[in-house]
Amino acid sequence: MSKFERVKDVIEFAKCFHEKVSKLYERLSISTDDERIRIFLDYLSRHEKNIEDQLNEFEGGLSDKLLDSWFRFLPEEGKYKCFEDIKFKPGMDVDDVTDLALEMDKCLLNVYARIASSTENHKIKEIFQSLYDMGNKDIHKLMLSAQTLKTL
Repeated sequence: MSKFERVKDVIEFAKCFHEKVSKLYERLSISTDDERIRIFLDYLSRHEKNIEDQLNEFEGGLSDKLLDSWFRFLPEEGKYKCFEDIKFKPGMDVDDVTDLALEMDKCLLNVYARIASSTENHKIKEIFQSLYDMGNKDIHKLMLSAQTLKTL
């Protein structure tokens, strides 16, 4: 079954997602005894806040007409089901945390890609392709940061 959504609803979801993930990383950072993991989780928390800020800036550059544009969205077993399967466990190392962070980011990128590929509206396609490209750059930053931390 397809559903109709507005561009701003998906952007708002993404901003809330990054805010919640940032707070999750903060809580996990406080609860770990491993200094290396704490440093990485603090970095991830700041990174998520920066992405939320980027989304605010991106949204501010769009017209109200574009933000209020409706499009048909074909959900895969629930709009954002992939996020439900992600679990943090005690005793995770840098690789484990990196893998889960990448998994979360890829879930959101998958939403952007599905919207971009399924809409016939060229402007909406451009918006979600841009968000996808921004997210890919953030994934590369995350991977570089994780590699740097592992060498310390």
